[in-house]
Amino acid sequence: GDGTQVNFSTYELLGCNFKLDEMKTSFKHPNLQTDIHVIMDPCHMLKFCRNTFNDKFIQSPKGTISFHYIEKLHELQETEGFKFANKLSSKHIQFKNKKMNISIAAQTISRSVADAINYLRDHCKLKEFYGSEATTEFLCMFDRIFDLMNSRNIFGKDYKTPLKWSNLEYWNKIFVETEQYIRTLTLEDMPLLRHQRKTFALGFLIDICSFRNFAIYLLCPDRDKCFTYFLTYKCSQDHIELYFSCLGLRGGGGGELWSVRRLLHRNSVEPSINSNCLSEGFELSPAFEFRKSTRAIQDVHCTDRDNRELKDLMMRLDHVELSYYQRNILYYIAGNIANKFVKKFQCSYCHEIVVASSHSKDHNYYNSDSGFLDFVNRGRLKIPSKCIFELVIFCEKAFKAEITVGFNGNINFKDKITAAAIKQFMPSLKILFKPDHPIVETSNLCEEIHEIKIIKYVIALYTKIRLYAYAKTNTLKYLDSKATLRQKLNKTIFFLHV
Repeated sequence: GDGTQVNFSTYELLGCNFKLDEMKTSFKHPNLQTDIHVIMDPCHMLKFCRNTFNDKFIQSPKGTISFHYIEKLHELQETEGFKFANKLSSKHIQFKNKKMNISIAAQTISRSVADAINYLRDHCKLKEFYGSEATTEFLCMFDRIFDLMNSRNIFGKDYKTPLKWSNLEYWNKIFVETEQYIRTLTLEDMPLLRHQRKTFALGFLIDICSFRNFAIYLLCPDRDKCFTYFLTYKCSQDHIELYFSCLGLRGGGGGELWSVRRLLHRNSVEPSINSNCLSEGFELSPAFEFRKSTRAIQDVHCTDRDNRELKDLMMRLDHVELSYYQRNILYYIAGNIANKFVKKFQCSYCHEIVVASSHSKDHNYYNSDSGFLDFVNRGRLKIPSKCIFELVIFCEKAFKAEITVGFNGNINFKDKITAAAIKQFMPSLKILFKPDHPIVETSNLCEEIHEIKIIKYVIALYTKIRLYAYAKTNTLKYLDSKATLRQKLNKTIFFLHV
């Protein structure tokens, strides 16, 4: 169900009871006499949760739950130009035009947002976030229960794990804790479950009861044919919506009635892999072939002009300052880059160079910058070495220095930073890149040493991430409220003509 009053009334007529003390969330099939469990779509419940969270001030035993702290977090992230490992943007704050987008709701009601607020309150002691304990508890509770009710991968971990008989105590404990928490919430001096905005709270209680009973029935080993695991996403109504979405696209979608045009504008229309007359190596020609002109990549030689650009860049770096928050986030990003490097390259010596084992002794040099990573680390994040962190700091300073001049120059931005970094770090390779990398025997005499490969990889990956984030942020700033207006107007026109 979507959570409408019609849904609740229908289920009650079928035999359900949604009274808090006598809750019964199943009814008998008229012919088979088996239990049919009622499930309110968790995605819809989470969107209702976000809407109520934004409109009202819910009370919990820890205090007031307020959307104000999320707005403050967004403002701080906009000021710093970085995000504390979350996906908050203006779309999440001004979500009115995209109320039905579940991704925006899930990224708002998330543990990553709660971790950022907790870090700024407990570690950084920012007064703007004092009293946010109730809010972060609220975010964590509903993020956890939504993940458990949306598990779709048999290999999922933590709260995204599938329900199994072997971990029954784990997921049942989460169900019990969430149910108890929801019953303690109040709104406007009355229990939330008796308020007119109770839909999401009652919906999650119904889902908890239904998923618990349904999972026990499916997983119980006493049954002749019991399930090994239960993926709760299978009970989502996403499958129905996606199916009808495909039907709608065959008709051209809501606002486009000429489906042939949509079909022809696809770059490549592929038949089924199970078709009878498709031979191996057969390549499909698109209906309209799109060709992209390839830019001629010039072999940039170090001309006098290029040397002047590099010299100017190095001089501007001395005037770039990074705040405490920026350095902490860059340290977190450096750990992510180190993790990607380890997954891509197999050299064990390089792994020792890019990943630090702990923050002890020689790593105390930048312990003040590791506060955010330490705060959110639950044992799975990589700790970057000093050289990786220094490279990321250098890249960010170069990026900020280039912004001030509008990315002008003859050299490609990435090539310019790479050349500047090699020039900066080459004299100190043996000092910065520890432990020493032994000389690797290779048949290619012109192959670069691994330290240079590390520098180029870190710079290439960081510039890619940074430019993408910068472009996305500035696009949202430029569009402002128009960023979400197109979808709203499209749906408005479509439904007016139904």
